[in-house]
Amino acid sequence: MKLSDFHVHQKTNSADEEVLAGLTTTEQRLVHILSRMEIRGKMNRPVPILLTPGMVCSVERLIQLRKAQSIKSSYLFATPNGQRPYRGHDVLRYYAGVAGVESTLFTATNLRKQFATLSQAMEISKMDQDQLATFLGHDIRIHRNVYRRPIGVIQKAKVASIL
Repeated sequence: MKLSDFHVHQKTNSADEEVLAGLTTTEQRLVHILSRMEIRGKMNRPVPILLTPGMVCSVERLIQLRKAQSIKSSYLFATPNGQRPYRGHDVLRYYAGVAGVESTLFTATNLRKQFATLSQAMEISKMDQDQLATFLGHDIRIHRNVYRRPIGVIQKAKVASIL
């Protein structure tokens, strides 16, 4: 994440009243509570990020500390030399090792599979599935064909929760 990405989010986080009118009360509250920003991902594609107020406050504090230490890197989470950002999967792998957990359990692919499985078990609408897939950074066809679990797994989960 670049510092400029965070500063842009602060200026563009308003909601259109017409759009809000079409949302449920819970969704409207979430729109007012959460902040949304975008960073650049693979092949320069936009990757959306949702931030809670606590996250925004923490990032703002980090920016203050960076200024106090005269850190000039354009990346918010820069490596010690400041030339490049930390890569998320490297950080996950490192802390999984520190915790004594198999690092292959904590991957973006496994997270996408978990979201796809939960969306399947929750029986969310096709439109909501499309939104979720887009948010996770892949096409809905990939979401349905690659990340979703076999129907037997979902049936077991649904029947077990009913029982």
